[in-house]
Amino acid sequence: MLSEAEAEALYAERKRLVKIDPDWEASDDYGDLELSGVVETESGELLTLNCYLRVDVDPPLFWFDLIYGGTVPIRSLHMDTPHKNPDGEIVGIPHKHRWNGRHKRWAYSVPDFPRHSINEALKEFLRECKIEHEGRLPERYNLWGEF
Repeated sequence: MLSEAEAEALYAERKRLVKIDPDWEASDDYGDLELSGVVETESGELLTLNCYLRVDVDPPLFWFDLIYGGTVPIRSLHMDTPHKNPDGEIVGIPHKHRWNGRHKRWAYSVPDFPRHSINEALKEFLRECKIEHEGRLPERYNLWGEF
């Protein structure tokens, strides 16, 4: 299993988005729509970027995950519901999750994160995760425009 120090080292590395879906697609898993990509670290590790969007609520809810080995969330951003940490602490919206070697979803607050634009939030998430990308990212708007 990946230790907290190993997860933080991967998070700290510069990365590049080497592949991303051309557009948001209907999801069979967590959201109404999803977008996936492949991220490569400087050291050559491959990570997965998963983005989910629920449009059946107003305002729409979304979350992003940067995953190692298919199961270990190096970093996640959630703009959906408050989170209860294993110690009982409730963390509001928006919040991020980090891997601490024991609990997949240890949350901390990020009150200044863009929350009314999934497009801006994705760009900021990539920037904070040190993920560079070339070209244009797939954008998503809902029936109400940006939210």
